[in-house]
Amino acid sequence: MTPEGYTRVGRILRTFGVKGELKVEMNIDFDSTPTDNEEGFTPVEAFFVARPEGMLPIFVEYIRAWSSATPILKLEEVNSKEEGKAWQGADLYLPEDEVELTADLSFTRLIGFTIQDLRLGTLGVIEAIYDLPQQEVARIDYEGNEVLVPLHDDFLLEIDETGKIVSVDLPEGLLDVYL
Repeated sequence: MTPEGYTRVGRILRTFGVKGELKVEMNIDFDSTPTDNEEGFTPVEAFFVARPEGMLPIFVEYIRAWSSATPILKLEEVNSKEEGKAWQGADLYLPEDEVELTADLSFTRLIGFTIQDLRLGTLGVIEAIYDLPQQEVARIDYEGNEVLVPLHDDFLLEIDETGKIVSVDLPEGLLDVYL
């Protein structure tokens, strides 16, 4: 559940290297205007993470490109792989008034959403998104089998951000390939 007044913009996946860098998935694109920091760019001063005591700011040293959806984040005061491990799995938030969502949001924001087919009903929860050369696909567990659901305009009916539901109309027989 997203804290009130904040927008989830990404998630820390894992450590990267030994200097405390973190590989992250981002749901938004940043203006990658370089700063004085030769390591990368700093699009925001801080992200926020949800803690029981409230939203905790974590300050950004730099972000550098690894790929468009999974850049490398370096936080201030995180200088080793061990220190970085403490942040693995953390969702990253920005205050709503600081976020300008682009029209081309990454599908990675749909991880955790439920896919519902027009004819078959609920198929499963999106566990991962893969960016393949042909298109992006969502990985779900359907009846105990890993299934890749194409996230293509021809099949997408609606994305309900509030209810966390992706409505699709999949081609007949698509799921039979996996069963």
